[in-house]
Amino acid sequence: MGQNETLADDEIILYTTKLGSYNEDTITIDGGEPLKIKKTVNDFADNGVDAMQIIPSMYLFVPDFEKTVYPLLDNIDIKGQNIVSMHWFYGFDLDCDNDTQIKIQDELENRLQKIETTDNQEIFSILVEGVAKEREGFYGLYGGLFFLGILLGIVFIFAAVLIIYYKQISEGYEDQSRFEIMQKVGMTKKEIKKSINSQVLTVFFLPLITAGIHLAFAFPLIFKLLVLLGLTNMNLLILVTICCYLIFALFYVFVYRITSKAYYSIVSGVKEEAR
Repeated sequence: MGQNETLADDEIILYTTKLGSYNEDTITIDGGEPLKIKKTVNDFADNGVDAMQIIPSMYLFVPDFEKTVYPLLDNIDIKGQNIVSMHWFYGFDLDCDNDTQIKIQDELENRLQKIETTDNQEIFSILVEGVAKEREGFYGLYGGLFFLGILLGIVFIFAAVLIIYYKQISEGYEDQSRFEIMQKVGMTKKEIKKSINSQVLTVFFLPLITAGIHLAFAFPLIFKLLVLLGLTNMNLLILVTICCYLIFALFYVFVYRITSKAYYSIVSGVKEEAR
């Protein structure tokens, strides 16, 4: 990460993923000597294996790998298996175009498959990842989900506003005779319009306010679900949520204006007078 740190023999640096946290001053690995946490860092190089993990991962940066980790490899559980296993990760940069990177990754995969998969009777696996190739898979998966979300969002918005619109129009024809009676007893057009605005405002915007309250309470759960997919930027999620809610509200305002005019023309007898 371009930083230099000096650690004592019993000190470590800690990093956790997926918004995980560890607030203690020391950490003990499988009954070993307690290790003091000198500092906690907020950023480290990502890798695909960790991104696919549902639970958070914890990275420990130690001054001497052999002294800290090798003693743990001799610990055996009740089934006779090692409690701690080794996972080596090698990373490097390539200064070339995407097509060349994909070809290099394919060549690495082909050559690594020829390596013996057994060593000292222990099975090991090899995984190769490249930015260019993984980017294609990422865009394919999340791009499809993004398109599906937009499509379903548009469908649900139109369904909601059309249901409310036709409900108000049908109620307008039912209320027409009542408003005619109220006009005969002295109710003015201005009073009718005020009553209609009050009624339509309640019908349209009470569900919108309720949806906002539901969304606020559901936000923590939505964020946790996105964390499982490796999306941990809460500020971005808050911004997107607010924008989506405002766009939904704009649709509501637009349909409200159309509905209130149509409802008023029905119950006030404007159409009949025009004829």
